[in-house]
Order: sequence, then C-alpha cells, then structure tokens
Amino acid sequence: MIAMAIARKPELFDADEPTTAVDVTIQAKILKLLKAFAARNGHGDIIHYHDLTLVKRLADRVVVMNAGEVVEQGAVADVFAQPKHPYTAKC
Repeated sequence: MIAMAIARKPELFDADEPTTAVDVTIQAKILKLLKAFAARNGHGDIIHYHDLTLVKRLADRVVVMNAGEVVEQGAVADVFAQPKHPYTAKC
C-alpha cells in the first residue's frame, strides 16, 4: 500500500499508522525509506501514530491530540522536553 501511495510522487504523504502490522525491524526499514523518499523528492509527510517513542525518533514536528482536540504542537524536542499540557506530560 505504501509503495502504491509513493509511486505517484505526491507532494504530501499522509498515512495513518502505516507500519502497525509489521515487526520493529521491518518498521525501522520502512520508516527510513519513507524519510529518504521525502528528502529526495522534497515533499512532506504526515504520519499518524499513537506510539510516542516512535514519534520522538521519526518526526521533526508533533501535534498532540486528546479526545479529538489539539492540545499541543511544536518541534518534537520542545514538546517532549517541556510539555505544556498535562496530557502530553503523561506520555
């Protein structure tokens, strides 16, 4: 599914939990390929994840939602180093 999505060289790649059904080794390889593809083609990625450890490793920016509402957003390093919302602090 990912290959079909990026084959058209989109300006924006939006995926919801694209590596959920694979083991962590394959997940890491897929995410590395997606990041390289984005850099090579100059497009952005929006990837939705519930695994915040993965978000910390993968993303440049993060939007934290709670109950369908955006509660915090910004650079990953800033948001997780000094969370401003109690929900983010619990993560």
